[in-house]
Amino acid sequence: MVVCMIALIMSFSGPSLEGYMRAIKTKAAAREIYTMLQQARLSAIRENRSIVADFTPAGEEDSNDIYSERGKVEITYPDGQVVSMDLSSSSEFMGTRIKKKNNTIDITFYGNGTASTQTVCVKHDDESVTGYNLVTNTAGGIRIEKSEDQ
Repeated sequence: MVVCMIALIMSFSGPSLEGYMRAIKTKAAAREIYTMLQQARLSAIRENRSIVADFTPAGEEDSNDIYSERGKVEITYPDGQVVSMDLSSSSEFMGTRIKKKNNTIDITFYGNGTASTQTVCVKHDDESVTGYNLVTNTAGGIRIEKSEDQ
């Protein structure tokens, strides 16, 4: 009887746990990119030089609406060091992708602390999972906000 009860409870909680894990991975990917952008901004101020965060959005969708490429962000520092995050090869963020919101998707941080205004979307293949926008403004501020469009 106990085994049957456990099996019944697990059958109901399994799908909701999967959705919860997808949401966690999407938010974690957005936070990781946010951290990378904050570090790039601080480095631009410290070095008094421009630093560009170069985003490559997800590739074209296939017949199953799954993206062929997940997208990546790459930041090259003045000393030549390159920091990148490639969602296509990262099982930690499996199912997440970078989408572009505007025509261009590069974010430039200037030595005086300002930045180019951009919005980058981090989404999941499961459209029911909330996506996140990373938004920069001209004052150099960076924020994460929930995406309104799913």
